[in-house]
Amino acid sequence: FEVWSLNHAYSFCPRWSRWFDMHQRTALDRQEDHVKWLKERPAPTPDGRGAVYMQQHHDDMPASVSFPRDEINAWLEQLGGRKVGYFARDYYTSSISQMITLAMMEGFGEIHIYGVDLLQDEEYYYQRAGAEYLIGIARGLGFAVYLPPQCALCQANYTYGYTELAESGGKQI
Repeated sequence: FEVWSLNHAYSFCPRWSRWFDMHQRTALDRQEDHVKWLKERPAPTPDGRGAVYMQQHHDDMPASVSFPRDEINAWLEQLGGRKVGYFARDYYTSSISQMITLAMMEGFGEIHIYGVDLLQDEEYYYQRAGAEYLIGIARGLGFAVYLPPQCALCQANYTYGYTELAESGGKQI
C-alpha cells in the first residue's frame, strides 16, 4: 500500500511513499521550517519512493521531481478520444485532484482518500469540485475509490426536491 501525503502533513504522517507540494517556490520560501523539511529529503529511490512532487525539480531539494502535468493532461485527453469537450484539461483545483489523476494514470486499481473533506474554509471548499470530478472519472473508469463514510466528498447536504438546502457558514456545499 503506497501512502501519499502533502504539504505540511509530515507532522502526523510518519510513513509515506510519495509527497506532494504543488505550491509555487516563492510561496514555499516564506515557510522556513517547511522548506527546511523539503531540503532534508533524500533523492527518491529508483522505484519513485520518497519522491516529492512539485511544479518543477529544485536542485536544493534532492527529493523534488516535476509533477507530470503535461503527461496526465495528455492521458486524460486520450480518454476522450481527443474530442474537445470530452475531458477537462487542467481541472486540478487542489493537490488532491492532481494526486487522484496521477494514481489513475499510473494504474493503481484502488485509491483510498483519508482526511480530506474540502468542506470547511480551512480546507478550501472551493477546491472540492475538481476532486469530486476526478473521483467520478476514476469510478467511471473502474477504479475502486474508497472514501470513509464520514468523508464529505461525493456527498451532498441535501437531495434536490426531497429536502431543503442546508447552509454551512453561508456557503453552499
